[in-house]
Amino acid sequence: MKRQKNFVFAGKILFAVTIVIAIVFINSCKREKPGPTETTENKIKPQVVDCGPGYHWDFTLRQCIPNCPGGYVYCPSLGTCVPNGGCATGGNDIDKFRTSADFISFENSNPAIAAKIDYEAARVRIDYNKLLAEDLKTIYFPIIESSGDTSGMVIGVPITNDNITNYLIFYANNQLLVRDSRGYYYGTVQADLYNTTASYTAQFNSNFELVADAVVPGPRWISNYSCSTCRWVWPSSKCIGDAISYFFATCNCKFLCAVSNYASTLSCTLGTFIGAAAFCARNGNMPHR
Repeated sequence: MKRQKNFVFAGKILFAVTIVIAIVFINSCKREKPGPTETTENKIKPQVVDCGPGYHWDFTLRQCIPNCPGGYVYCPSLGTCVPNGGCATGGNDIDKFRTSADFISFENSNPAIAAKIDYEAARVRIDYNKLLAEDLKTIYFPIIESSGDTSGMVIGVPITNDNITNYLIFYANNQLLVRDSRGYYYGTVQADLYNTTASYTAQFNSNFELVADAVVPGPRWISNYSCSTCRWVWPSSKCIGDAISYFFATCNCKFLCAVSNYASTLSCTLGTFIGAAAFCARNGNMPHR
């Protein structure tokens, strides 16, 4: 009788243990819904970087970019803020200039100069051009000698007519410039305009005063290539010279030009030549009215 009671008791324990194991197994298979304060591991956490004052994180570019003022937008190809609509799309300005038919023509006509171009140091600027009285985009390709000195600069200026963009290409020779102890330059700058007979010389003294400037026959430093397929009028030496003369005769700014050279090397002397060439290209070599 005692043996039968022990068997019944053991059976009850076995049944209870079986129920406990079943409950534990069922609970272990359940997927609990996280509570309001819980976060699942697969929840997307946006990367937000502290960029510092004046900058914010751009999720598309995945980098810190400056906060642009109203009416301006950040342009990745230029690395700065530009007016709305002023950022080129479909490739950056440097690549567009480098792969253009105009630059390839220059490169093939002047292989010794092209071989010294440092494309990694290329840059794009948008500066106010006094002669044009508007912003003008310029693309700079520095010419670096084996010594590390910058002997010149290839400058491209995009000009668009009838939805077709051509480039004015300037070669600026810096070898007659002298750098003083403060890091400023003075002396003579010379520049050729590719595919034309226009060349430019400007001289300013150690006080950064413009001594003389003139459009002279050229080219003197580069070789031209006959452009039989050009769809626009290349600037003439006469038009460029007349535009520069008209500019200085009406602006009363030769002293300001010297100040500009002091603040930003060649921004006025060479900038005036570039602006005059752009004016003539846009207006079919027609004079100012």
